[in-house]
Amino acid sequence: MAARPHPAGSEVTAMSLLVLLDLLGAPGPAIHSHFPQSHPWFLRLAAIEQRLRRLGLLHAAPPEPPFFRLEPAPGPVEDDHVPFLRRGVPVLHLIPTPFPRVWHTPEDNEANLHPPTVQDLAKVLLVFVAEFLQL
Repeated sequence: MAARPHPAGSEVTAMSLLVLLDLLGAPGPAIHSHFPQSHPWFLRLAAIEQRLRRLGLLHAAPPEPPFFRLEPAPGPVEDDHVPFLRRGVPVLHLIPTPFPRVWHTPEDNEANLHPPTVQDLAKVLLVFVAEFLQL
């Protein structure tokens, strides 16, 4: 991407935000903001979640605490976003901390996904993308 031309320079320099969806699907994820540069976008996600809960459109129990937590992240996470960060792309890393208990075990499979949480996160992200793209 860094070598492929784009009117803004390269495909990487044209990126206004990388959203990395990582380890999502277990019940009760605690997702924190990891980078100051993308924190305003994280706050949008938190506001969208609150709005959808108020409207009764999210159903994963319990509704408290929320998926998107405003307290600081418990620590840094090295992952697929690092090459983008190094090239100056703002990153919104959506990863639960702590990681799901089944992560990197034989039980890390579809049976351990929580459909209400997956559906609720999909709704939040759908609204986020629509707002981001100003649709």
